Amino acid sequence: MFYRSAFRYGYGSKKNPEVHEIGGFEWIADESRECPQVDNKSFRCTILTCRPKNENKKTVLWSCLAKGIHVLGNMETNVEVAFHMWQNLFNNGCSTFHVHREQAKYSSAFDASCPVSYGEVQIEIVTSTCADLTDSNNPLIDEDRIGAAHFKVGDEHLWLSKRLIRLFF
Repeated sequence: MFYRSAFRYGYGSKKNPEVHEIGGFEWIADESRECPQVDNKSFRCTILTCRPKNENKKTVLWSCLAKGIHVLGNMETNVEVAFHMWQNLFNNGCSTFHVHREQAKYSSAFDASCPVSYGEVQIEIVTSTCADLTDSNNPLIDEDRIGAAHFKVGDEHLWLSKRLIRLFF
């Protein structure tokens, strides 16, 4: 499925960021945390987080390949500057992506008379998968379910494709 959407976030805000739903995933653009990867005097960082809405379940395997553009703007003057294009594969092992920007590269578009008042993330989900392994109809199992293996790990009853399991055993 193809999803495209955008949301604004508080530029330079130290408040807790809002969660935005796009294509079954929760997205957050966060500028409230310090980034250990950049010098905060000449660079800024927006930490972009993507996670499935049901991420709290430990039996969910997921991935989301997305691309996007970060925009800075001023609401009063309608000035907008696209300053960073990105793509990233978010998944169980990596749900955050750091967008670093050098202040000098976009500061010429904004000054005291036209300060940055918001950031915007434009997101396009290229492809995504979300499989709850406790669901016997999860997308990792063939449609005919003949090749499904049911087993118990701890307290969880899981369903996997026999074809997939064969790769590891």
